[in-house]
Amino acid sequence: MLIYIAIYLLFFTLAAFDLFISDRKRVVTLFFLFSLGLLMILVAGLRWETGTDWSTYRTYFNSIENRVLGVTGMEYGYEAIVRSFKAIFGPSQTPFLIFIATFIIVFTYR
Repeated sequence: MLIYIAIYLLFFTLAAFDLFISDRKRVVTLFFLFSLGLLMILVAGLRWETGTDWSTYRTYFNSIENRVLGVTGMEYGYEAIVRSFKAIFGPSQTPFLIFIATFIIVFTYR
């Protein structure tokens, strides 16, 4: 819980800096945005055993090769992403979580 409070305080501090102190240089603002985006990607991507559905997704990721294509019980797009990622990058789930976090954060806040 402390990590979430620290991140919130960092966001608040940088927002206040940008609002009241910064001289509106675009480079500084972009640096803050990039840094906060990277921090959020790392927090989301390096999480482990977080959430009530963690075990479901972990089991699904580990057993995707043993499941019939298209009848896995998950969405087709997610199944395609998991199968493609494992075929290209291997069986580790941490790089997959970082990839998914990057994808979501980039396309949500671009």
